[in-house]
Amino acid sequence: MLRSCHMRTLAPAIIAQLLAVPTLATALAPPVGFSLETAVVAAPSRAAGRLTAVASCWLDGDLEAEARLGFGSVDRPGGRRADAVTPALGLRWGPDAGRWRPVIGVEAGTRLLATERGAALTAAARAGVEFLARRDLSLTVALGWRWTSGAGSGAEAIVGLGYHP
Repeated sequence: MLRSCHMRTLAPAIIAQLLAVPTLATALAPPVGFSLETAVVAAPSRAAGRLTAVASCWLDGDLEAEARLGFGSVDRPGGRRADAVTPALGLRWGPDAGRWRPVIGVEAGTRLLATERGAALTAAARAGVEFLARRDLSLTVALGWRWTSGAGSGAEAIVGLGYHP
């Protein structure tokens, strides 16, 4: 009898202690994110497409650092196209304005052609809007300007899908 009475008072105390264990707040944004962007770059000669994988990490407030790896093709002399890889580092600023927020980004990197040695410096700036569909999923639409050493510059239109685990 004494044992069952003791268990009845002990069980609610244990449950209360388990409920008091702190958990992660669901309203806080995670410190890292991953996204996949597709872009159409309007080069002086003709448009070229590009696919970019992006890993980001929040630095402070609304500022993020980005590691970017772009895959695409570029014009070469004689009207031929060549595959290119563009590793780059960048910064992105997106103030917390609810589900819709403006974003501004810059990046600098190198463009490496698959068929040739050597690298060309490249830089880009973009501005757009990001829609937070869910806490962990976002859609970004932006316009930008890309410059590449030896190839000139051109406008680009970007659509990205982001995941923030």
